[in-house]
Amino acid sequence: MTRLRTAVPAPIRRNYALTFGIALLVLGVSVGIIGYKGTVLIQADIEQRVTEDSGTVTAQEAKKLETWNEKNRLTANMLSRSGPVAGGDEAVIDDDLSQ
Repeated sequence: MTRLRTAVPAPIRRNYALTFGIALLVLGVSVGIIGYKGTVLIQADIEQRVTEDSGTVTAQEAKKLETWNEKNRLTANMLSRSGPVAGGDEAVIDDDLSQ
C-alpha cells in the first residue's frame, strides 16, 4: 500500500472528489474500450453471417433460374417440333398456340 501512496501525488490523495473523479474516469474509459471491442467483434460476426446467407440465397436463386431455363428450353424444343409449327402456316400455328 505504501508503494501506491508514493506513486499517487499528494494533491490527489488529499482531495476525495478528485480521487473519485479519476476513478470514474478510469472506469468510464475501461467500459468504453470494452464496449468498442465488443461492438467490433459483433459487427464482424454479423457481416460474415450476412455474406454467407447472401451466398446461400444467391445459389438457391441460381438453381431456380437454371431449372426454369431448362424447362423453357424443353418446352420451346417440343413446340418447334410440333406439327403446326413444322408446317409453317402462321394462322395454324397461332390457332394451335392459343388453345
